[in-house]
Amino acid sequence: MRALGAIPIRPSRADEPQRAQPPIGFIRQRIESIVQTLKDQLFLERHLAKSSQGLFARIVARMLALTAAIHLNWQTGRPPRQLAPYQH
Repeated sequence: MRALGAIPIRPSRADEPQRAQPPIGFIRQRIESIVQTLKDQLFLERHLAKSSQGLFARIVARMLALTAAIHLNWQTGRPPRQLAPYQH
């Protein structure tokens, strides 16, 4: 990692001194929000795919549908994440 100039971002352990690092809470919140949206809005826990390629195709199709619904809401002046009319 040092050769590439990468900086690992992780919380400090209880047994090590505090380090000067950027807070990672907002990153974790974003990731958890995205995962929750994918699980709930896109029904990823009930995907019914029979292969990894089928799962990938279903995820991509559902993400495109979600993006289209958010864009349509944005164009019509509705709150972007109000997706109730689009759910099946």
